[in-house]
Amino acid sequence: MIKTLISDYLTKKFISNDLIENFRFLNSNQQDELRNSLLNNHYTLDRGYDKEYLKSNFGKKAMADAAENRLIAARYTLMPWLSKNINLDNSIILEIGCGSGSGTVALAEQAQYVFGLDIDSDIIAVAKDRCRIHNINNVEFYNSNIMDFEQKGSENINVVVFFASLEHMLWNDRKSALKKAWDLLPNNGYLIIIDTPNRLFFYDGHTTDLPFYNWLPDDVSFEYIKNKSNHLLNHLDSNISKPELLLKGRGISYHELEISLSRTIDQIKVIDSLNEYENREKKIFNLLKTFHRILKLRKKSIELRYTQLMNKYQPNLHTGFFQPYINMIFQKE
Repeated sequence: MIKTLISDYLTKKFISNDLIENFRFLNSNQQDELRNSLLNNHYTLDRGYDKEYLKSNFGKKAMADAAENRLIAARYTLMPWLSKNINLDNSIILEIGCGSGSGTVALAEQAQYVFGLDIDSDIIAVAKDRCRIHNINNVEFYNSNIMDFEQKGSENINVVVFFASLEHMLWNDRKSALKKAWDLLPNNGYLIIIDTPNRLFFYDGHTTDLPFYNWLPDDVSFEYIKNKSNHLLNHLDSNISKPELLLKGRGISYHELEISLSRTIDQIKVIDSLNEYENREKKIFNLLKTFHRILKLRKKSIELRYTQLMNKYQPNLHTGFFQPYINMIFQKE
């Protein structure tokens, strides 16, 4: 409890007033309007969400995340990190896979302009409603993928963000999207990957809640999940196809960047990762956590021991490539 309170305090302590002043908060009526948009456009029976799912713990958490929690995390965790490395005020951002617009609102509150893309017209409807409810006017949404995106003003884009979206693309689409994003950026532009599960991490906390799932080849993962019941996808239709299952979310790794950008990883400039930013900004808190753990005679967490082992094995790779989720900023040179 105390550790959580301290963590929450430090999270808000390290966000500047300049960022907070741009937040557009909602009242209870506006929050209800947003939830109704999610129910009417996203969490529908046609999309595979029945009333039982919405009443379940998984469903309640999904709604809370979509309506509030993702925006809170983006504002208080991601925006301080991004603003520390990029001048957001002068940034024109292309967000790939904007979804229901949680990240879009957080970005648009701080940036000059945002283009939001998503191939799902229903979820775009929620994103438009969300921005209208938040009174966000510096955003344009397009029901499109990056390969088909052509819009006046897009030539000025200097930041491309994949916000929890690469994991929902099949391999060829993922590769093409990364290449197009890189080619679109000017020199010194930024490619940002946020909240995408890491294939190299030992545990899949995104799609299945199973260990080693992201390590399996696609064919094996499909057959395996069809014969398991204790996972996050057990409410799905048993006749789901392999592409449909893969689109639910498969981790990525630095290998995608090397292949898509035709560069070795040492030729791709890493500006920062969220984990290193937090290690710098929360140094005192991390020291207190370590001291508390030693006093309690506890081992380091298995997650920390795993990432340290990976870093020891591949010391030339940025530590951001070993975290449970990829949260990294790259710069085109």
